[in-house]
Amino acid sequence: MKKKFLLFVAVASIGVVSVITPAFAATTVDIGQGNVGTKIGTASYTRTLQGDGSKVIGVSIDITGSGEHLTKVHVCTAAEPFTKRIPPGQCQFVFDGVTGTTFTRDLNIGSGYVGKQVCLQNHVDVALDADATVTNTGYAAWVAGSPFYGSVCLDPTGTQVPVGTWGALGLSAVVAVALGALFVVSRRSSSNATQA
Repeated sequence: MKKKFLLFVAVASIGVVSVITPAFAATTVDIGQGNVGTKIGTASYTRTLQGDGSKVIGVSIDITGSGEHLTKVHVCTAAEPFTKRIPPGQCQFVFDGVTGTTFTRDLNIGSGYVGKQVCLQNHVDVALDADATVTNTGYAAWVAGSPFYGSVCLDPTGTQVPVGTWGALGLSAVVAVALGALFVVSRRSSSNATQA
């Protein structure tokens, strides 16, 4: 009886965590380079609501197959889709001196986008040579224009409080209830054994 009950507790705990844990569905787009938007890699984004009410955008860039490497990454944010290029240095998030072919950061965009879409213009500079004497410009979700630019929007659907904030509380509640029930079952068993 106790073994079955403990199994139930374990399954219930897993169920609580799976319900509360966010479904971090990533939005993935191609990164286009130059006037024709030649694909040089991909960029993936996730958005999560933090316990303090702020929003975090997870950015993951992978420059693959081009032989190039990253030198700069800039991310602009807006409430509406971008319709033109923003000077990269004016973006809210500026990362110069980047190296390698991958880039991963969590960007805290505050509480202004809670329940709303957030649009990104994600610029990258890439180079073929180690000294980065010649760099090329790319944008995630490349859009043709003069000059070309990028625009990708993330809707708020599925954004949840991460398990670190509420999941621990939910799991603690399940465990507390389970332990209380186990204590009651144990007391009844002891009482019945004494009466026998």
